[in-house]
Amino acid sequence: AADYTIWKDSFGQSGQDLAADGNGNGVIDAADYTIWKDNFGNSLGAAATAAVPEPASGILGMLLAVAWCAVRKRR
Repeated sequence: AADYTIWKDSFGQSGQDLAADGNGNGVIDAADYTIWKDNFGNSLGAAATAAVPEPASGILGMLLAVAWCAVRKRR
């Protein structure tokens, strides 16, 4: 798994917002591996897989709103 590789490559590092810092203590260590191992194979929640609208959909919506306002203004 790619997340194991991230943990292995960053083992021993310390700092903020580290990708492999599973317990959030600022250090990549064996405790983070334990968290990874215990959660390996678990699926993501529904919020993590929710659909995100494409930018084109937003642009189309704005164009439709402008067209609707223009037609309404002519009446």
